[in-house]
Amino acid sequence: MDKGIIDLPEEIESYRNKMSSYYFNKTIPRNIVYKWNSIIEPANLYSLGEDGVDRYLKGRNNLSEKNLICFALQAEILGHIEMANGFWKRAYLKSKSPHETVSPKRNKSKPEEGQKYKEQENSKHVTSFQELWFTLIKEQKKYSCYSIFLVLPSDKEAKKYLTEYSDDLKIISKPSTLVMKTGSDQYLYADVDGKSLSVEISNDYGRIAHLFGIDFAKFPCMVVFEDMNSPKRLPVFLNGMKSEEIFEKMKVIFSIIQKSAREKKSPIEALQKHKNDEKLKHAGKAVIGTVRDLVGYTYTTIIQELTKIYAQKIIDQ
Repeated sequence: MDKGIIDLPEEIESYRNKMSSYYFNKTIPRNIVYKWNSIIEPANLYSLGEDGVDRYLKGRNNLSEKNLICFALQAEILGHIEMANGFWKRAYLKSKSPHETVSPKRNKSKPEEGQKYKEQENSKHVTSFQELWFTLIKEQKKYSCYSIFLVLPSDKEAKKYLTEYSDDLKIISKPSTLVMKTGSDQYLYADVDGKSLSVEISNDYGRIAHLFGIDFAKFPCMVVFEDMNSPKRLPVFLNGMKSEEIFEKMKVIFSIIQKSAREKKSPIEALQKHKNDEKLKHAGKAVIGTVRDLVGYTYTTIIQELTKIYAQKIIDQ
């Protein structure tokens, strides 16, 4: 199917030439290469030409124009012209959509996009759970504590905190704590050693919450782990709080964590000692929950489990 150049309609060929020129000498993003190598290549979708494109895009209708262009370029690089043309056609159709485009003249974010959950624009590198796990293992000695914010798309105040106070969160959590957070754009975010990483979670909030031992009734919350290999986890409940109050609570919480790190003491035990402080109460109740063991799981094994789950999902697609 890929023996020669297959003509595209004139307007799409013009679009292809324009975009190819624009993306000339730009590196294919790692997430595109990863998905090609882990999904398209093993399933031989490239040998099906445009039918292979249809099969890959089934259930992935939210791919951006930029991603479609990068898949087209990747297919061309590997000599799969018919599949490349399929991606070019869909990228062209996407460019006509009023919702999203990355044409050179319209590459800047729209004002309304800037109001969405800001992790997307702040994220510098899209990766896989496997790469995230390797990065965490490599950098684990730099952190004495790990936390994850579990937030649903409807948790407006918690989302507002993570958006408007994101720089403050980085300041108060460093250097002792690695912070991860779920985003409303179906990505999991982590700042590791100054790099912002993001992993696609495909609306699997329930699975992630289950692995961290938190049910949806406890959302939004932050879960704190003492270290990567400890099963102990401590929830901090944020439900009912305004973003400003969350900000004040986080300043107190991370001050306790930083102090325990300097004194080489357990951050979870330190937080438990301050559980009933008035500054750590909301509506008369403690926001810090009870320390519990995740039976059979640690922070490390949860990331490993997510790596296996998403690897299997790739195989099944």
